[in-house]
Amino acid sequence: MIRALVRPLVTLSLGVALLSACQDTGSPTTAPPTAENPSTIKIGVVLSLSGPLATGDDAKRGAEVAVAQINALGGVLGRQLAIESVDDQSSEEIARAKFEELLEKGVSLSIGPSTNGAALAIRDLLLEDKLLVISPSATSPVLDVLEGDGGSRAPAPVPGEEEGSRPVFLRTAATDIFLATAIAQYASETVASGTQRRCDSIVLVSQGDDYGRPIAALVEDRYLKLGLGIARKLELDPNVANASQLDSAAAESASTLSAKCQIVIAQAQIAGAYMLAFRKYQLINPSKRDYSAFLTIGSDGLRQSKFIEAGRTDPSDKSSPTAGEGGFTLAADAAPEAEFSTQEFSAFANLYRAQFPGTEAVGRYASTAYDAVVLLAGALERAQTTTDIKKIRQALFGISKGRVIVGPNRMTDYFDLIRRGEDINYQGASGPCDFLPSGTVRSDFAVWQIVNAEFQRRATIPADVLSEQSTL
Repeated sequence: MIRALVRPLVTLSLGVALLSACQDTGSPTTAPPTAENPSTIKIGVVLSLSGPLATGDDAKRGAEVAVAQINALGGVLGRQLAIESVDDQSSEEIARAKFEELLEKGVSLSIGPSTNGAALAIRDLLLEDKLLVISPSATSPVLDVLEGDGGSRAPAPVPGEEEGSRPVFLRTAATDIFLATAIAQYASETVASGTQRRCDSIVLVSQGDDYGRPIAALVEDRYLKLGLGIARKLELDPNVANASQLDSAAAESASTLSAKCQIVIAQAQIAGAYMLAFRKYQLINPSKRDYSAFLTIGSDGLRQSKFIEAGRTDPSDKSSPTAGEGGFTLAADAAPEAEFSTQEFSAFANLYRAQFPGTEAVGRYASTAYDAVVLLAGALERAQTTTDIKKIRQALFGISKGRVIVGPNRMTDYFDLIRRGEDINYQGASGPCDFLPSGTVRSDFAVWQIVNAEFQRRATIPADVLSEQSTL
C-alpha cells in the first residue's frame, strides 16, 4: 500500500553536543588574497537574485560559506577560490549574456543557473565543453538530455566513453520527476483506516510555463497510472496582470464538486495570488461545498516564505493571515530542521549562521549551492586542472559516489583523501550527492503544512521509495 511508503517522523537528538563534535567547520570569514598570494581560481555564481523567479539569495550565501571554509583550509591546488557573483534578473537572455561575459574573462566554472529556462539558454556552451556548471535548483527532467530534443531519459552509454563525459549539465537538486512522484504519492495515500484515498480525484492547477507544465504532466501521468481521477485541469498565466484570470481559475477549482483536492504547481508569487482568489471565492460562496474537507497540496514553489507573503491581502503586515493557511506543500528535504538534521547539515548550518548572523532559517538552496562548490573544488584537486572541462566533470562523478564517506563535518579529510587518490564519496549538507546518469541526485522529500503562517513538517518520503515509484 502507498501509505506504508511514507515513513513517520522521527526525532533525532542533534544539538550543541553534535555541533561541538563536528570537526573542520572552517572559519566564518576568509581574508582576501594578499600580494604574497595573488593567484585565485574564479568561480562564477550566476543566479536569479531579482525578478519574478528570484530564489538565488540563499544559494549565493551557501556558495560563499563553502568558499570561506575551503579557503580557510588552504584553498584548491595551492590557490584561493574567489566568487564572481552576477544576477540574471530571472531572465534567460540575461543569464546567457552573463555566462558569455564570464567566459570572456576566462571564467569557465560556475554555480547556477537558478532556473530551467536559463539552463536551456546555455545549452550549446555546455555541449561544446566551453562551460561547466553545477546548478543548485534547476530541476526539469528536460535538462537530462540536452543533446537531443529534450526528455526524461539519460543518454545511453557510448562504448569507450568514460563516465562523466555525459551528461553535461549537473545538479545538486533532485529532478521534478522525484517531486511529481512525491506529490502524487502523498495525494493518493490511503487514509481513514485504509478505506479511502486522501485525494481519489483532483483538480490539477499549474503555471503555464517550463516550470508548471512539465511537473503537471508528470503528476497527471502518475495519478492516472494509479487508477485515480483528474476531475479538471487548469492553467495559470505566469504573466497575469489582473485578477480576472485567477478569479476564474479559483472558481472552477472550488466548484468542481467531484474533486477532494487541488494540486497547485506554481511559483510562489503566482501561487499566492491564486490562493488569494481561491479564498475570496470561498468567502463569497460559503455554501457551495465543505471547504474544510477540500485540501490544497502544492509543489515546491509553495515551500517558500514568499508564498506565505504573497497570500496575504496586505503582504507588508506579517501578522495578517495567509491564503495558504492549512495547505500542504512538498519539496526536497535539503534543509532539515534540527530534530531531523544530519551531522553533515549541522556542520554546514553552524558555519552558515556564523557567517550570516541574524539570517532567518537556512534556505534549502543554500545547502545545495554549498555542496556544488565543495564538489567542484574537490574535482579540481582530483583532476589537477582548472581548464579541462571534461576531465573535471569526470572527476565530479568519481568523487560523488565512491567508497569512503566524507562531508562538511570532515572537510580536512575530504581534501586529504582526494589528494591521496582515495575512492571517496562526498555526503553533502543537502543529503547524498551521488550523481545519477541523468546528472542529477536523489533526495528525500518532506511534506509540510502551513499552520499559523509557518511550515510544520508532517511526513518524509524517502529517496529510495521515490526512486522505485518514479520508474512505474
